[in-house]
Amino acid sequence: AGIPLIIAGAGAPKGVCKTQASLVDIHQTALQTTGLGLSDADQALPGCSLLDLAAAPDDPTRAVFSEYHDGGAITGYMMLREGRWKYVHYAGFAPQLFDLQADPFERADLGLSGGHADIRAHLLARMSAEFGDPETISAQAFADQATRIEELGGLDGIYARANFDHTPVEG
Repeated sequence: AGIPLIIAGAGAPKGVCKTQASLVDIHQTALQTTGLGLSDADQALPGCSLLDLAAAPDDPTRAVFSEYHDGGAITGYMMLREGRWKYVHYAGFAPQLFDLQADPFERADLGLSGGHADIRAHLLARMSAEFGDPETISAQAFADQATRIEELGGLDGIYARANFDHTPVEG
């Protein structure tokens, strides 16, 4: 959640943009750069064109989101990056918070810091408002995974499949 992005080509502005970008921005960018334009349904989707982001003034309030709900994990987690802050919510566990301006290598976890409770509360509220309650989303993801595992014959059925090549590996 901090990978530099370089865009070039017709219509790409020159210079450095510090506004957060996300993979959800690729869809809008592809439609804009190919000249296909955005339908009403496309405009309702999250994200915006990377060209528009790069041409606008830096927006430190734009947040990017990611989530992870692997079947082999003990919990799901969701991450919200807003400006200098990176907040990671682990369902059922303590959160993490990093000040990427003061600590770009994420060595000082402020997830339990009393002095940062207001920032954590703000980021959790924004995450919940924009994407949904992290605890509910995690529970639903693992319930959906359990249903799918049963549909495939349980773990034994999955391990027995000829094309099984995913974690967790047998044994």
